[in-house]
Amino acid sequence: MKKIVAIIAIVLVAIVAIPYLILVSRYEHSETFDDFPIPRGVESFGEERNSDGENTLNIMGFNWSDHSNVPKDYKLFIKLNGWKEEEIEEEYDGTLRYSYTKGNSLVELACIEEQYVITLSIGELNRFKDQDGN
Repeated sequence: MKKIVAIIAIVLVAIVAIPYLILVSRYEHSETFDDFPIPRGVESFGEERNSDGENTLNIMGFNWSDHSNVPKDYKLFIKLNGWKEEEIEEEYDGTLRYSYTKGNSLVELACIEEQYVITLSIGELNRFKDQDGN
């Protein structure tokens, strides 16, 4: 009986651990973007940083040729890392814009075809703070 329980425990741990390890291996945390997850191995095509002492704005674009939309596992990894999805907005040109907040940080992930632009704003969360009253 103890062997069966041990085997079941090992199988359950493997069922949870293996997918999580695969997920973790696909993304890395970016210090530039307040530890917002960035896909590993993507080709960056630009980065800009601005700060006025109180507020910070960082922008980075990258090509992710494997995906024309934000993959579900990427959304899951973002959520597992404490980022709250606030809004999904589709613009007139087909761009999908995802907004995420964590603490005092707002990250917008814009996706059009296979190009992504990540914008991090620290210090100015007026759009979502006002809605919640926080």
